[in-house]
Amino acid sequence: MRSLIIFLLSTPFVLSILQFRERGYVKLPYNTAGSFGFGRNGATKARYHAPTRMLYVIGTGTNLMHIIDLTNPDAPAILYTHQFNTAGDGEITDVQTCSDTIAVTIASNNKVSVGHVELFLPFTKNDNTLTLLGRLAAGSYPKDMAFNSDCSRLVVVNEGKLGLLNGVVNDPQGSMTIIVRNDQGFPPEVNVNFQSFDNRVLEYVSKGVRYVFRGDSTANPPVEGSFSKDLEPESVVIDDVGRYAYISLQENNAILKFDLTNNQFIDIYPLGVKNWTSFDMDASDRDGGPNLKRHNIYSFYQPRDLRYGVINGQGYLLTANTGAMKQWTLANDGYEFSDGMRARALRNGGAIDEALVGADVLAKINNDADLGRLHIGTFDGLNNNQQLIQYPHAFGGRSVAMWNSVTFQRVYDTGDDLEREAMNKYPITFNGETNNANLSPSGEMDLRSDDYGVEPTALDIGSFNGAPVMVTASRSGFIYVYNVVGTALSFQSVHRRGGTSQTWNNLYNSNQAGDALITDVGYMDEATSPSGQPMAYAVGSASSSIGLYDIYDDGNTK
Repeated sequence: MRSLIIFLLSTPFVLSILQFRERGYVKLPYNTAGSFGFGRNGATKARYHAPTRMLYVIGTGTNLMHIIDLTNPDAPAILYTHQFNTAGDGEITDVQTCSDTIAVTIASNNKVSVGHVELFLPFTKNDNTLTLLGRLAAGSYPKDMAFNSDCSRLVVVNEGKLGLLNGVVNDPQGSMTIIVRNDQGFPPEVNVNFQSFDNRVLEYVSKGVRYVFRGDSTANPPVEGSFSKDLEPESVVIDDVGRYAYISLQENNAILKFDLTNNQFIDIYPLGVKNWTSFDMDASDRDGGPNLKRHNIYSFYQPRDLRYGVINGQGYLLTANTGAMKQWTLANDGYEFSDGMRARALRNGGAIDEALVGADVLAKINNDADLGRLHIGTFDGLNNNQQLIQYPHAFGGRSVAMWNSVTFQRVYDTGDDLEREAMNKYPITFNGETNNANLSPSGEMDLRSDDYGVEPTALDIGSFNGAPVMVTASRSGFIYVYNVVGTALSFQSVHRRGGTSQTWNNLYNSNQAGDALITDVGYMDEATSPSGQPMAYAVGSASSSIGLYDIYDDGNTK
């Protein structure tokens, strides 16, 4: 179950600096034969089951779920591996835990058809198999899910990915699947799509909700598009009383609020844009390394992960502002499309309004060491004629932000903290990539700067000695801890595990790859962690690994 925080913070307080201390580490095989390898995506999502001190880990690159015993946090051990092999199933996409239920979402093997949710009893050390409670149909490509606090309701969000079905390109509806427990367990589910928003498309676009793909009548056969098809859920969280679900529409740069009591939508809330004249970013993979600069451009927040908390009686959302382009290829999806291109390529193609974009910005776009390599939106920030780009918009906020859950006003953003702190402590792997096993982490330094930069991929919240804290992690293997002070976030520390100079393959084989390509992170407070002290775990997708950490007070005030 996803974490919630409820705190009454009416007076300022001071905490010492919180740090990470490395504990146990375990690599996961990518098949039941026990084969290991770098880049296999054998671990992508994980959830902790506090009553049994076990961690459930799934990998989109496998059809496996590993159950890991964390009783000894210095030596996490795989207790059991469950293989999903139902005919027609594709990727395993998410796992969630509640006291008496483990839920797993599974996409279809063609991505377009309906996926499923499988429900299990929690595993115990006396078990020799995982007990299936039921299998329910979901929507197209179930991507994420959340239990409410008493486990009586499970909300699944279905992305509705474009793909081929019987040789024809199909863009299915994004949707929600709501499963409500009754006395007999989990009954048939209710599916809700987004078609009711189609007649309000002009209103939402005018407010700033991105409408990215609108169909293609020139394709053979034509590819149908609509606003509701373009709304593709990425993640979901439920508030502390189980009344509202909040759904990230990442590519649309918006959050959808849904009333679970009355089964109705509240609204879609655009998240606005980030003005980078107030912050620094490294926008190029061709500038020789960490190089934070100020640019007169904007970016979309586009959160991939979100959490809900209550402070002084008011609900807030915390978002990891990863960024995302909507991209399809002929090889993978049967259709070619992208809403992002490199700024210099757009300028060379005549898509930049050179008269209005500004001389400074234009000069930087013409320079690959500045903005030339940065991916920007192809239809965002257009001039009054709606034909050329006047205000370049990049993808992702490169930050964590806090939003009022009623007004959706942004009350705090970490600005350029994540990139700056990583640069200060780990410049040799700053904004690094993890996609070439024959290169070293230092050899892939800076390769994500032109895409989404530091790329915060996940976050979680909890308490440290009764005070709220937030942990977040980046694709490049950095984990961060922040104090939550009222409606502000105070940076504490950043940590990176693993070596830097050998190739990823060599580091992996010597257990020194660290948390390569973090795709999930979790917080375990002192009441639930296996050590009795606050801990965190990081899921490394490229390293197919789980890294455990103490979070401790180093005694120095900030």
